Amino acid sequence: MKKSLYIFITVVMCLFCSTVSATVDDWKIIFLTDKEANTHTGVEFHKNGKKAFDLKFKDTYRIGFMVPVDDLKHRFQFKGIYKQDETNFKYQDYLIDIKGNGDKRFLLVTNWGGGNHDPYAHGYLIDTKDNFAIIGRVPTGEIYDYPMPNEELIFTYHDDLVYFTPTAPVSVFIKYKLQKGKKSQWVKPVVDHRYFSLHDYREILEDKNWSESRKYALAKLYCDLASLGLLKHFCTFARCLGFNIDEIAEAGEHYGEKLKKSKLYKHIKKLNGNLQIRQLISDDEAFLQDWISEIADPEMASSATMKWTRKYSYEVLYVNKDIVSFCCRVSSYTGGAHGNHYIKVGTLYCGKRLRLADLPDLDKIKKLFQQALKSHKDYKEIIAYNHGKEVKMTENFYIDGEGIHFIYDPYEINCYAAGTIDILVPYEVDFSAK
Repeated sequence: MKKSLYIFITVVMCLFCSTVSATVDDWKIIFLTDKEANTHTGVEFHKNGKKAFDLKFKDTYRIGFMVPVDDLKHRFQFKGIYKQDETNFKYQDYLIDIKGNGDKRFLLVTNWGGGNHDPYAHGYLIDTKDNFAIIGRVPTGEIYDYPMPNEELIFTYHDDLVYFTPTAPVSVFIKYKLQKGKKSQWVKPVVDHRYFSLHDYREILEDKNWSESRKYALAKLYCDLASLGLLKHFCTFARCLGFNIDEIAEAGEHYGEKLKKSKLYKHIKKLNGNLQIRQLISDDEAFLQDWISEIADPEMASSATMKWTRKYSYEVLYVNKDIVSFCCRVSSYTGGAHGNHYIKVGTLYCGKRLRLADLPDLDKIKKLFQQALKSHKDYKEIIAYNHGKEVKMTENFYIDGEGIHFIYDPYEINCYAAGTIDILVPYEVDFSAK
């Protein structure tokens, strides 16, 4: 009996000891410090006393974690680790349930930034299960909102284009899906413009005590539509909010230029197709709106100067194998001594619109262009008109059997009387050499 009892106690103790051993945490987080500056420089993750990996941060001051705000589950705030906290530090106190399924397994490690960071100064999302895997970089800030629940680990990354006030930035944004052991995947938004709400922009416009409210609403509309792939509807929605054609055109050009400098531009451009970011208003619509605003005055409407006209013509200039060249001619009259006209040309190669960068031997073509320019009959007038500055090749070009034609509209490199100028570079383009 005593022997059986001894065996039973021994088995129970073995089971107990094995359970305790299994739950012993073999991971440790060490904070790296610049002793002279007394600031954190990064974090090391050690397993069984050996370094497994580390995280380095740019412009660090204090390392910490993003933790949920009690009253708002989707809102997180930065919790920094001070020197005195490192001795009794337990990473388990900072585990969060980012998926919203009740499993506190993630760490959001970041550095203090005093507000939202730029698109590539993010923290790191660490999965503490399966050997502390780094899932990917995530946007962080002193206070930051994350969509909850977030079962698929999709995060929104912002890039601020302009600040109207410290708390009123205008940003473009994209979404990435983080996957363990895989490259982050860009999530393309699927939004129907028919269900796009203007409520938030109307609320901004109703703030009569803020002088920037009108500019802010228009800028925010532009960036939101660009981020959703709906930029082609910018003019329509802006007019619904009461903006005039001049405001829309100015905003389109201004924020289009800012957007081109954004780190997120390649995604925004892809979302909005072949739409030229600055050309948000068609010439037709601008022309029509200007005309309507003028004839709103009965006296102006009866004036001879209101006989405005606009005409278009389209023509295929050249077809050969994989090449198709085309031309669009536009002429208009809006009063004054004479009308205006311009020509837009281009060449499609295998269905793609060619740009200068697509041409093989571009450096050679540039030299031939300068030679062709010097031999042009109006060369002296062109140089005088441009005050001696170099005339560069234009993107308005097409290819035919003679070579490459560079087309310049009136006033572009010479006076109106010189008309449209065609600089022909006699060169046979060999695309097989590209």
